[in-house]
Amino acid sequence: MKKLLLSSFFTLALVGCASTPEQSQNVAQETIRYSTSPCFGACPIYSVEVSPNGIVHFEGKQYTKVTGTRDLQVDPAVYKKLQSELKTYRPRPSREAAPEHRDRRAALRRAARRRE
Repeated sequence: MKKLLLSSFFTLALVGCASTPEQSQNVAQETIRYSTSPCFGACPIYSVEVSPNGIVHFEGKQYTKVTGTRDLQVDPAVYKKLQSELKTYRPRPSREAAPEHRDRRAALRRAARRRE
């Protein structure tokens, strides 16, 4: 029983050491997606995806001029423009604090030093 347990442990340990081929970090690019959901009325229900190479995928579900799926190719500059316009709405990385929080923390530190 002990030998079986040890052999299975070593087998699993060796399987865990298997390597995978490296993938280029520059290959992955973000796709911009937007979708709407139903409401209590005649709100359009659709989803649209724009990929960096300019491929647009639209799916109209209800109350849209076009229903069903449509794929089209646009200039990749359209994606770049959309990406730059949406840049202000992206969340900041967790390590970088928002400016208002940095200012507040600095003010709290100054106030604590004055009390000392």
